[in-house]
Amino acid sequence: MAPTEKDIDQLDVVRSNLLSAARENGTSLARLSSSLGKNPAYLQQFVKRGSPRVLPEEIRHGLARLLSINETALGGVNHLADPFQEDDETASLTPSCRIDLRGFAQRLSAARQKAGYYSQAKFALRAEIPVSRYIVLEKGDDDPTIAELDTISATTGISLNWLVKG
Repeated sequence: MAPTEKDIDQLDVVRSNLLSAARENGTSLARLSSSLGKNPAYLQQFVKRGSPRVLPEEIRHGLARLLSINETALGGVNHLADPFQEDDETASLTPSCRIDLRGFAQRLSAARQKAGYYSQAKFALRAEIPVSRYIVLEKGDDDPTIAELDTISATTGISLNWLVKG
């Protein structure tokens, strides 16, 4: 059962921000949980039962990217201030995360080419994604946001499921 506006008002700020951002992005807590590699009930339990009490850093970071929001809205440090700034963030990715990003990057490149765009820049302009951001995605150096995935899927005609999972 979806939380009502009254329910959101009774939640603390972080839980309220999470619910609002999910609603604005047209996604469910179950889908977000699964995207983070968690049980589909993980974020629902966080919101309704308060478990975990505080979102772990890697979950906050992933949610902020998926929802295109500032991580501070989820109780964390602002990692989205400059998403193109080079830092040690990619060095902290686990090997399995790097493999997943590389797989996504390969599927993204294949989808772009299959759609007839042989230039990254032309595709990025058509998809209305900044060229520098698109190049980062196709190199596998960062996770795409839900909005970016939707745009890429619509522009290429390739299913969102295939882009994400292969």
